[in-house]
Amino acid sequence: MRHAAYNAGLGILGRNTLLINREFGNMVYIGAVLVDAAVEPDPVVNDFACPPGCDLCIEGCPVKALDGFTVNQKLCREYSTYEHPRGWDIYTCNACRKVCVYRNGKKG
Repeated sequence: MRHAAYNAGLGILGRNTLLINREFGNMVYIGAVLVDAAVEPDPVVNDFACPPGCDLCIEGCPVKALDGFTVNQKLCREYSTYEHPRGWDIYTCNACRKVCVYRNGKKG
């Protein structure tokens, strides 16, 4: 869904492969509603990006699952999720989100 969110103009895809929204940063969770109607997307965001040379998310990944273009889902998920005894998944890492300069949105 992050690619659909990008194409809808909701943000950029960072080097950590997450959607980064200008106002809310990378701490957004994406959902979808399917409708049988034509909707007009916002323009694709192209006026901000990850800072040149910034590799904080790549360097901060404890299992080296990021390469700046893709994420090794197997490494990431094996390290960062576990199933709660009640049956739901719990995400325990978020290192790439925490170190991102846009964690809480783009300043300025």
